[in-house]
Amino acid sequence: MAAVDLDTLHKERTQALSKRFVGHHIPPAEAFISERAVQAVSGNKILVDTYKGNEVLGLLPYSPVVLAPICPFCIQRENLATFKKLVSANLVMPILLFRYDAYESTLRDFIVSHDHISRFEFGLYRHHAMKWESSKFICDHCMENRVEKICRGVRRRSNGQLYQQTLRSIFANMTPLIDSDEEIMDLAERLCAEKKLEKLRQLNRMSFVVNEIRSGHAINAPIVLKESELANLPQSVASDMDNLLVLTTKLRDIVAGGLSLKIPTDLPVDVFIELVKDYQPKISKIIDDTLAQAGAEASIGDVSKVIANINSEIERVRGIRRYAVLEAGMSFYRNNATLVNAMLLGGAMGITGNIFGCATIAGMAGGLKIAKKRNWIKNSPETERLGRIIARDIQPCADLIMKNYLGSSAPAINVLSLRKRIAGAAKVAA
Repeated sequence: MAAVDLDTLHKERTQALSKRFVGHHIPPAEAFISERAVQAVSGNKILVDTYKGNEVLGLLPYSPVVLAPICPFCIQRENLATFKKLVSANLVMPILLFRYDAYESTLRDFIVSHDHISRFEFGLYRHHAMKWESSKFICDHCMENRVEKICRGVRRRSNGQLYQQTLRSIFANMTPLIDSDEEIMDLAERLCAEKKLEKLRQLNRMSFVVNEIRSGHAINAPIVLKESELANLPQSVASDMDNLLVLTTKLRDIVAGGLSLKIPTDLPVDVFIELVKDYQPKISKIIDDTLAQAGAEASIGDVSKVIANINSEIERVRGIRRYAVLEAGMSFYRNNATLVNAMLLGGAMGITGNIFGCATIAGMAGGLKIAKKRNWIKNSPETERLGRIIARDIQPCADLIMKNYLGSSAPAINVLSLRKRIAGAAKVAA
């Protein structure tokens, strides 16, 4: 389907939905065509301001999906391949900031063939979600007329075009406007009258932050913001935003870093994607459990105390003789993972007894000698992948045994276990 047809289709559909749901919240299932988009908006996700490769990679271990707004210039030749792999792996979902026909044809064809959110869908859902949340709104049409009047007043200046572009950008970022936004528009008008273009441009940068905060609030998504961006917000805006959404992503990053549960982002992208898919649910659960220990309204200090307690317990466990014995016993598996995995697979298929006999440690050791001598077992990407899958699936049971055996807490054992597995998998993969 031609790009212009897609734009017309989405525009007409969302216009019909807007009329149908006047004064009502639009359910995600009605607003979005893609079923995965419905699931992403309704479930756990993180919203970024735009697609930035390293930033997105760093967030993927904390969330099932990252919603990434993209403009026609966000994806270039140097980051196209990674972008395609992340979208194909269902780890990143693009939100188009422009019409389909604004994007280069190759990129557009790829996006259209994968789950995404069009600018029409997101704009509709965001607009209605904000109006559903608040009862005091400024008429968009009236404010647009005011902006155009200000633009006419600066048109004859030597840099009048820049004034106009900046004013319209502020208006677009703030739309739909709530009553407190009139203060911002008053300030914009005053800066134009006083010929303070740089201050006006600073206000425009702030309006992008406000836009992101409100987008995150509309879809109930944690957002990624710098402290400097938050510090520059006027009180009228800061009082309206959801501080918890802004803080959540930062706290999750603090927990992951404090517990050493970060997946290295300098791995080959295919390996990184595989590790994220393997470990993201467990990393997220540990982070959620840690934040839950800190309390519903936890500060950074509260979270840091919980992290310190978990790390202290980990160090205690690592100093116990029983743990050293377990480590020595488990070294057989780590040193001969390919053989053990093959034996486990063989057992699942009912053939182990015919090849190796008894699957005890002693039997495994004997089987290892036979296997090495006859060159039955060889390393391959497939067997290494099998090893990671088996380790991932049986680890909860192993962690429970270690917890009871060592007399430790579940968080400490889970973190210690996952930390070692991530480091080991990353080392093998690299």
